[in-house]
Amino acid sequence: MFNLVQDTGDIIGSASFQDEIKESLVFKKLMSFFGDSISKASASEYQTVPNEYYRNIENYSLIDHQDYFSLSKTYNHKIELVKEMILNENFYMLQKVGS
Repeated sequence: MFNLVQDTGDIIGSASFQDEIKESLVFKKLMSFFGDSISKASASEYQTVPNEYYRNIENYSLIDHQDYFSLSKTYNHKIELVKEMILNENFYMLQKVGS
């Protein structure tokens, strides 16, 4: 859809999790919380997106990829939780290079 409405040079951002997140303690706690409090869901229902997807989107070039930890360093954000208790989200910036 974005390919239709964006012009060459336009930028779009996206955020997603990688598949490894499903093995983390914090993700398992999240699943338990959802299962107990909100709705029954399994880990397989949560979509994760590999880095390769963003590298291979037709007419777009990946111009930046960072995760929660690298962005925290960039913006001098002090992380107060232990790493195992953070859902490490990945952030991507893509620029339209063709039509």
